Formats: sequence, structure tokens, C-alpha cells
Amino acid sequence: MMKILFVVDNYMGGAGNIIQLLATEYAKTEDVSVLLTHKTIEKRYECPGVKFIELDANDKPTGFRVFPFQVKWVRKRVKEEKPDIVISFITQNSIMLCLGQLKSTVPIIACERINPLVATWKFPWNYLLRKAYDRADLLTVQFDEFRKLCNGRYIDKCRVTPNYIATPDKVKDISQKGEITRFVSCGRLNDSKQFDVLLDMFAEIHKANPKTDLKIYGHGPHKERLEQQIKDLGLEGTAMLAGYTTDTYGVLCESDIYLMSSKNEGFPNALSEAMAVGLPSVSFRCNGGVDVLADYGRRGIVVPLNDKDAFVKEALNLCADREKYEKISKNAKEVCEVYSIPKVKAIWDECIREAIRKKGSKKK
Repeated sequence: MMKILFVVDNYMGGAGNIIQLLATEYAKTEDVSVLLTHKTIEKRYECPGVKFIELDANDKPTGFRVFPFQVKWVRKRVKEEKPDIVISFITQNSIMLCLGQLKSTVPIIACERINPLVATWKFPWNYLLRKAYDRADLLTVQFDEFRKLCNGRYIDKCRVTPNYIATPDKVKDISQKGEITRFVSCGRLNDSKQFDVLLDMFAEIHKANPKTDLKIYGHGPHKERLEQQIKDLGLEGTAMLAGYTTDTYGVLCESDIYLMSSKNEGFPNALSEAMAVGLPSVSFRCNGGVDVLADYGRRGIVVPLNDKDAFVKEALNLCADREKYEKISKNAKEVCEVYSIPKVKAIWDECIREAIRKKGSKKK
């Protein structure tokens, strides 16, 4: 039995959700632990057979001492767990892990969960990142175009590991679509999601088609600003911030069309979950992978980044064109097969084998 240790900061977000699913799948046959460096919420899934090791955020020092403390804590836990391989998610966690394991013989896979082609790292983080990724035996990204990170420095040891898209326990019943078209979006209320842009576009959508409303699920630093924007746009009672939800599939099935206004995404988890339940979608092309996920228009509509006019036009077309709506809804659910757990796990299996082989050859 192989011993696998995953490292992530939190249960929250795409990385936290995918690690829970991945760890649960591997726990069926392997000894699996998950190390969390910044837990703030409880996990979303049951995760039978998985051991969780949590560093509560309240236990950490503050200021400049945080990073050295985390490096030491992660190094100590890896030494205690004695894993056959360590898989870290998110850049900062990979830096902590790899720097703490510079002289270790444990194989490491470092996983990028953002679009690394647009990420910017200032000194000393750009220097530490290269030191860390030089140490990693393999890197993984979520779409093929992301393999060119760091100007292609690591392309030879960079692999593509897309996210699982699990078959949901419920799907959208499009025959129950009511008179009001209910738009929905999910994500952290921050700059990268551009919910301020989404609200401006929805104001145009609602002006052209008053039989529409919008709910945005998530929490984050822009909550008060967005609430004020809703008031300023006269959208109270029509657009609302619905808060954080753990029943993602439930709220998606209660909606009609998914909207993604992000300027930066890795593998867009909320969009993929919307597709899984059969929601047609309109998205900004924040990276080329979005087109891959949407199968170039078959499973979802993608418009150029920040082309507000095109976004509004496509959203209104989906409201009006029932045939197009039903066709995209049907096609969207294909993502559950294309990115199924068995298919994605097979990719991970090969990555793990390759990382262990690479580390073994370095020992000789």
C-alpha cells in the first residue's frame, strides 16, 4: 500500500474541493493524509478513510514569522508521516513544501491551480518559486497552454491534470423553467471574479429583458462595495449577493443560466459544476482552457475577455432562443464523462508513477 500525503491551505475553493475528491478516491486503495496549512472552514465532503492534519489559522504567528513557521511545520509533518509521495496544491504551499524538502528523498508533485501565465511574483517570491520548482520532481497544470509557465523553464517535467467533474446527485430540469430567467454566478467576491463588471452587464440585460434576476453566491472583501453597486444600479430585489453555500448543485439547479465574468481562472470549478447539472453558460475567455471546457461553443458560450456587449448579447439570446438553450444544456452535461473520476485519476496515477521513478533514478 502506497502512502500519499496531500498539502493544501484550506478546504475552501477549487483546490480544497478537488483535494477532498482526489484524496477520497485514493483512500479506497492507499494510505492517504491531507495536510492543511490554513484551515478556516469545515470540509465539503465526507472523505472516508482520509486522515486530516490541520494547522488552525489561530495557531500561527503573525507578520514575517508566518512563512518560516509554516515551512518548519510542514517539514515536521512530512517527516512524521513518512509518505511515499507528497502532492501539494497552490503555489505558496508548493514553495513551503519544496523549500522544506530540499535535501529530502521524498518525491514531490507541485500543482498549479491558477493560470501561471498571468501570475506575477515579485522578489523574493519569484526567486523562491524557481528554487522550489527546481526541487519538485513533477509540476502539474490544468490546461495544456499553462505548461509554458516560467517562460517554458519546466515544460519537460510539466504535466496536465484537469479537475474531476463528478456526476451531480441532481441535474437541471429544463422543462421547469419559469417565466423569470434566473441567472447565477459563484465565486469569491474579489478582483479576479469581476462581479462589479457582471453587475453592470446584468443591468443592461435586465433593462432589455425585465423578466430576469441574478444571484451571486460567495463571500469576500468586495461584499459591501458590491451591495452598494446593486443599490446604485437600482437592482435591489432583482440582483442579490446570496452568501456562501455548500449546496452548490442545489442552487445551480434552481437557476437557469450561469454567468462567469472572471478575468483570471485556472480550471473554473463553478463553471464546470454548472455544466455538470446542465446549465447553459456565458463566460469571458479568461484563458484558452475555458474554450476547451466549453468545447468551443457546444457546451457553453465563450466571448472575448471583457467584451461586455458580446456577453450581454449572448445572455439575452439564451433567454430568447429555447432551442439553443436546450441544446447547450444537453451538451454541457458531457463534462461529467470527459472529466470523469476514472479518467482523471488515470492521469494522476501516471504522474505519481513518473515522479517516483524520477526520484528513484536520482538516488542511483
